[in-house]
Amino acid sequence: MLSMMNDRIDKIKRIQSGDDSYGISKLFYDENNNLCRGLHYFYYSKMKKRIKSYQNIWSFIIQNKMQLLRGHELEEYYVSLSEQYAYLLFNSDQIVKLEEKPRPDNDDVFLMTYFTYNLILSAKSILDVFAWIIKEAFLISVSLKPIEVSIIFRDYSRETEKHAKFKKACKDNLDVKLCEYLCSDGTQTAFSTLEKHRDIVSHKGKIHIMIHDNKDTGEVNIVKPKDPELFRTMKWGEQHKKSNREYEFETCSQFVDAIVPILDSLFVQMNESVLRCLQMHEV
Repeated sequence: MLSMMNDRIDKIKRIQSGDDSYGISKLFYDENNNLCRGLHYFYYSKMKKRIKSYQNIWSFIIQNKMQLLRGHELEEYYVSLSEQYAYLLFNSDQIVKLEEKPRPDNDDVFLMTYFTYNLILSAKSILDVFAWIIKEAFLISVSLKPIEVSIIFRDYSRETEKHAKFKKACKDNLDVKLCEYLCSDGTQTAFSTLEKHRDIVSHKGKIHIMIHDNKDTGEVNIVKPKDPELFRTMKWGEQHKKSNREYEFETCSQFVDAIVPILDSLFVQMNESVLRCLQMHEV
């Protein structure tokens, strides 16, 4: 009996020690093929290369934070931005890595869900931090409750103009270029889509990330619904009644590719406007 048990244990050990494992490298090579050590160094460097204006505003805040009216708060917010953006890029890389597997399994779906959820939370945190940077840099004299501070102006909920006061304050105090960018349909659609995903992850339950086996091409991919509410509001029998269902799904990297460029653009435009504002009101 003991021998049979030991045989089972040895078999489990052999299975666990196989090649079917997931690892995250701590060694990286930069664009000059120089070896870089450490996730922290690599992803913070990657963030600064994508957002080249980050160093300018960060240096200005550090050098002048004692003279700036909200210097310490702005320092904290920009530290948070750098951290969340590094996490965003890390999760994005892990999503791409998982999608490169030719035959994903349920464990890969679990990992994909984990990294996608974390990316969503980091991306929404970036929007929240930028809203507070606007509040501290441009709207110091405007009285706002914390719940009113948001750059997601388009109201998809049934609440009445929850962020209308913040939107009006932005129109009255921000430079025209930044305000037009924030209020544009494309920007607000992207922000609202991200908020819908975040609300489900944080408050409601789950987004149904799943394996899709394309019988025509033979490809097996991990996909998610474009509308994160899909499967949450539909009964099982209704899921197969709609036509063109393949168009309702996307890979997680397609979702990332739609979100990250918006955050890049927001980051760049915010840095330029905030730096100009701080330089004008320095000391």
